[in-house]
Amino acid sequence: MDTKFVFFDLGMVLLHFDFSVAARRLDELTGLDGWDILSATLATTNPICEAVETGKMTAEEMYQWVCETFGMTLSQKNFETVHSNIFTPIPETWELVRELKRERFRVGILSNVCETHWEFCRRKWPELFELFDVPLGSFELGARKPGREVYTLAATRAGVKPEEIIFFDDRPDNVAGAAAVGYRAHIFTTTDNARETLREWGVLP
Repeated sequence: MDTKFVFFDLGMVLLHFDFSVAARRLDELTGLDGWDILSATLATTNPICEAVETGKMTAEEMYQWVCETFGMTLSQKNFETVHSNIFTPIPETWELVRELKRERFRVGILSNVCETHWEFCRRKWPELFELFDVPLGSFELGARKPGREVYTLAATRAGVKPEEIIFFDDRPDNVAGAAAVGYRAHIFTTTDNARETLREWGVLP
C-alpha cells in the first residue's frame, strides 16, 4: 500500500525541550523546588500530566492545583510562560518537512502535549505549524500515545488508512503503539536517518 501521509512527533523531533530551564527559573521566582513542580505536571506517568495532555484538566485548573499543592503564589501568566519556555527548534527536521512539502506530500504533527505548551509553540513558531496539513495535539483528541485510540483518530483526521501513514517518534513505546495500529512507525534518532527511511519507502527521491 502506498504511503500517503507522514506524521511527526513534536518534542525531540521538531522541537528540542529542556525541563531544567524551567526548573531553574521556577526556583528563582518561587523559592520552591522547581523540579518537584515540573515532575508533578510534566512526568508522563503522573495523573496531572495525563489529565492536561488529554484535555480533562484545563490550564487554569492545573495552575490552581499547583498553587494549592505547593503553595505557589506566582501569577498564572508568569507560571505558564516559565512552564512553556523549554523549547528550541530542531531546524534540520524543519527542512525535512519542507522537502516533503516540495514533493507535494501531506504531513502532520501527532504530539502528547497540553494546550498551554501547544499554543505557546504555535505563537512562537507559526512558520513551523504552517507547514503541516494536520497538526494534532493529544489534548484536543482526548487521547494520547501510546494508546490505540489516538492513532486511529489521527488517521481519520488525516483522511487516510493507518497503513498509509509513516510515523516518526523518539519514544519506543509510542512507535510500538503506532505500529500495533498499522502505521509504518519508526524511532526518530536523527533527521538524516528519518530522511533515509523516507527514501526507502519511496516518499523522497
